[in-house]
Amino acid sequence: MSETHFIIDKRIVSVFGIKKALFIENLIAKLTYQIKHTSEGCKDNWFLQTHEQQTQEIGYSEYTIRQCKKFFKKLKILDTEQRGLPSKEYYHLNIDLLNKLLK
Repeated sequence: MSETHFIIDKRIVSVFGIKKALFIENLIAKLTYQIKHTSEGCKDNWFLQTHEQQTQEIGYSEYTIRQCKKFFKKLKILDTEQRGLPSKEYYHLNIDLLNKLLK
């Protein structure tokens, strides 16, 4: 089993707390990876991330993931959209708004 290491911005921790900071940093890392490593990048910065993947990567329960997701959606930092058949949840991060909240 490989280890996963995260870099967490101290500003994010101070504003949102460690649990929410780890959640949002994991999504930022996924977005960054998709932009850099996929042949077409991320179309309009939308990317796929399942709850199962998040559970494996950050160790949170599905309930905690849903709570964090709800929190960031309320702040309009995160948007989600169901796409395809079978339906899959795609994520979009408003990095500009996140940066404004951290100043």
